[in-house]
Amino acid sequence: YMVEGNVLSWVVKLDLDTNFFPENFRKFLDEKQFCTTDPHYLGHPIFYRTAHFAPGACAVLSQAAVRDLAVTLNTTLMPSPTAWPYGKTDRECLDIETQGEDYHIAVCLKVAGVTINGPDNRDSQTREYFQIFPATWHYRTLGFHAKDWLWQNQGFTAETANVKEKCCADYPVAFHKYRTLQVYIEIYEGEGSKLPSGEFDVSRLHMQKILEAHDVVEKGKRTVQEEASVLTRVLFPPPPAPLSHPAP
Repeated sequence: YMVEGNVLSWVVKLDLDTNFFPENFRKFLDEKQFCTTDPHYLGHPIFYRTAHFAPGACAVLSQAAVRDLAVTLNTTLMPSPTAWPYGKTDRECLDIETQGEDYHIAVCLKVAGVTINGPDNRDSQTREYFQIFPATWHYRTLGFHAKDWLWQNQGFTAETANVKEKCCADYPVAFHKYRTLQVYIEIYEGEGSKLPSGEFDVSRLHMQKILEAHDVVEKGKRTVQEEASVLTRVLFPPPPAPLSHPAP
């Protein structure tokens, strides 16, 4: 924050196995009318010990939230010894290396008065924008279990839970637990991904299109070598051909 706090509007923390759709994130911010100068902590809320937190799959902080986090780190006593589960530093919100950084961030933000709010991360039909499993798991497999860690302290019942067809917003922002980039590549580089103008067709980021991309990948998975070749072309396109008659 001290170096780039006034440059970055939003900070998005992702796991390596997360599929994140920037276009849908921009659409989400526009629809919610969220402003980076207000403290926003976004993601799929999970409850642990004393706080709701956004797991590593996808956690988003506005510029103001990053500011509040930076001020809190190393300066603020925790509200109780039980609020901090790691080592001997159970009385302070310290900027230390830990595998539990996602919960650590939530605890420190809570001290600063910034919490993750479930409705902020859902559409008007309570469907989620940020999910912690693959799209097909949420849409076709997962059910509601009140005592499960995924659902605890969320306020849902079996009748109101956002599962199956009610799981995800029309233009979701992130899914998680992908062992490869095959679905991501199919969405952005697959057949029909480009409009006649050559631009990416953002309609492919609708939930139904994401599910279709899953099905395409499942029916004919690329080998690891084929996937690496496609990814290389996406990330490192060949340089333009030199002019036939270069300027002297």
